[in-house]
Amino acid sequence: MNKLFKKFLIAVGGLTILAVVGIAVTLYVVLYVVEDDVGDAKTQNALGVKYEQGQGVAKDLEKAADWYRLAAQQGLAAAQYNLGMMLRDGTGVVRDTRAAFGWFIRAAEQGQPDAQNELGNLYVNGDGIARDAEQAALWFRKAAEQGNAWGQYNLGVLYWDGEGVAQDQTLAIDWYRKSADQGNRFAQVALGYGYESGFGIAQDYAEALVWYQKAAGQGFVDAYQHLGILYSNGWGVAESQAQAVTWYRKAADAGQVDAQNNLAALYERGQGVGKDMEQAAHWYRKAADKGQADAQYNLGRLVEEGNGVAKDPERAAEWYRYAAEQGQVDAQFALGLAYDEGLGVVQNNAKALQWYTKAAVQEHADAQHNLGALYDQGRGVPKDVDKAVDWYRKAASNGYADSKVLRPPAEAQ
Repeated sequence: MNKLFKKFLIAVGGLTILAVVGIAVTLYVVLYVVEDDVGDAKTQNALGVKYEQGQGVAKDLEKAADWYRLAAQQGLAAAQYNLGMMLRDGTGVVRDTRAAFGWFIRAAEQGQPDAQNELGNLYVNGDGIARDAEQAALWFRKAAEQGNAWGQYNLGVLYWDGEGVAQDQTLAIDWYRKSADQGNRFAQVALGYGYESGFGIAQDYAEALVWYQKAAGQGFVDAYQHLGILYSNGWGVAESQAQAVTWYRKAADAGQVDAQNNLAALYERGQGVGKDMEQAAHWYRKAADKGQADAQYNLGRLVEEGNGVAKDPERAAEWYRYAAEQGQVDAQFALGLAYDEGLGVVQNNAKALQWYTKAAVQEHADAQHNLGALYDQGRGVPKDVDKAVDWYRKAASNGYADSKVLRPPAEAQ
């Protein structure tokens, strides 16, 4: 019995302990840790894991952090990573990304791949340290080359965007594939998008479908949205607006704003679902309230027309402005038209010119024509027939039709 009391008894399963000397102790599962072993770094880290996850002991994040710290101070890379994560997220400790960086770098320099990836994340986000995309790429690469799925995906993102490395979407696809093959759902969607768009790899809608389905099978909401796009357009699969509605709704119900906008567009057109302008307005508003630019423009159209929602030209102009300021080209034209004709705003030729110009340089044919008209008539700008002719020609080459009717619903791709 004396030997027993020289041990710490740590439960890892259901147990009943009558802690009275000489009384029998009933244990279902007990892990015995010799007193001398409590100073062992691996044991300390293991205790941290048990307290963090509540394995056989009451979950206690503060105790988990304490055990991780003891092990980390002895140089155990796994514990340094674990402590870094708690500091990064503020679990069991006060959030301190600078301190997290310090522990991640210790672990990363020992070759711990998860820490290398997290170090890359801190650098790319400028979280607790100065943003440095090149350093992010360096650490993501170290993790990726060890087969770390997140490091592979994150390195792919940098190659895709040309941040910290020379842009190379073919290399991005290679890294996405390595990560996707390990089941990373973000990488699966990214690889699917490569196939869908034809960027970095030959366009192949059937392959895009395969990868989106893999991610959707893991419950990834963005994959639902992309499947909706494929079904809506008949890309890699028989066109089915009903299937598009199903996938868009799954994503929309989970709060995915592009899917909310696209579901609204199907309600507006009555495709795959009965036409219902109130439902269209409902879903546009959900996405618009979260800043989705296409939805803001689309909601503006309905509000301007009083279609499925109360007519309010002033509010419509506000929605157009929100979208236009994000670069949404149809909204820029619509806002220019509002200023041109005094629809919901005070008529202002100079502001009409401003917004038509923004849309025109994005090759919006109606905006190019109306901009030409301003130069032709000298409204909001000195009369300039040469510029007017130039904009008229650009509008014609972009298929301008003699109409000021706003465009159909803008769909997110």
